[in-house]
Amino acid sequence: MQKVFVVINEASHNSWSEFLWSEIADKATIYLDNNDIKNRILKKIKKLHFSNRANRSVWLPFKSIWDRHLVVKLKDLNPNDDNLIIFQSNVKFSPHFIEKLKRKFNCRIVLYLPDTVSKLGIGCDIKTTYRYICYYQIDRVYSFDMNDCSQYGFEYFDLYSKCDIEKTNQVKECLGKSIFYVGNCRSLQRLQLLYSIYLLLHKNYRCLFYINGVENERIKKEYSIHYNEYLTYKEVIQQINNSDYILELVDENQIGNTLRFKEAICYNKYLITNNTDYSNHSFDSTNGIITFTDACEIKEKINNLCTCIDYKYSGEFSPLKLVESVFKDS
Repeated sequence: MQKVFVVINEASHNSWSEFLWSEIADKATIYLDNNDIKNRILKKIKKLHFSNRANRSVWLPFKSIWDRHLVVKLKDLNPNDDNLIIFQSNVKFSPHFIEKLKRKFNCRIVLYLPDTVSKLGIGCDIKTTYRYICYYQIDRVYSFDMNDCSQYGFEYFDLYSKCDIEKTNQVKECLGKSIFYVGNCRSLQRLQLLYSIYLLLHKNYRCLFYINGVENERIKKEYSIHYNEYLTYKEVIQQINNSDYILELVDENQIGNTLRFKEAICYNKYLITNNTDYSNHSFDSTNGIITFTDACEIKEKINNLCTCIDYKYSGEFSPLKLVESVFKDS
């Protein structure tokens, strides 16, 4: 029997991390944290004990003191099963406990990276990255980032679960076409770009903009924009289902598929983006990805689009395929 555990570090209910794995929720045990510690101080100490920065030069000893608090218990596993534990982003189990899992239960350890090695702090080069992999006895590493796959020899997989969330009975006041944006303004330059796009489009399109991290003095109350209003990921998907276009702004030199791209593909929405890395995507559509370098380009491009789009998505991002890949090659 195949038994799968997914361990996500410090994820909250209804977060994008939880939704990322939702397609295997009925076939795997999914934990939104790596431990069952309730005490906040102890939880913080454990986090520091396992932090990548603290362990960068020398591995801190005595990590096994946390073994009894780990979410995966030895009693959960059967030595006759084909056991698999997938960690998202980081491993926060002691090497002692992992060694026991592998020896007693023939358990495979897989690490999935939804961000780059450098941003996650796993390593800064090949030597430090492989030091991490060896220390935690990781059998396979999957990454969404092609560059990391090439540099470190990881296996490429772009993970996402399509969710069946019904459209809300939202009234489309004024104009029918709607454009959805959610994200942090990050910089004054990005906020100004968002304001420019809003001014260009709000008279002809319903702009559902949720901008976080905006200082009070930079808020323009005359705009119908939602400032610093947190949305759960379920609410994000509901907004996407009720919208015609998704607006995305990425940092300079962004490489690889983003969450917004996968949402557009899975829910058949046009994507308006300043990310030019999507030009060679393999999904079946014509001009479904609208790229721009200047806000003025957007209005002209979307005015000439047809009313519906079908990327013919058939589960290419699904965690089911990832799990199948691990068991198939075992």
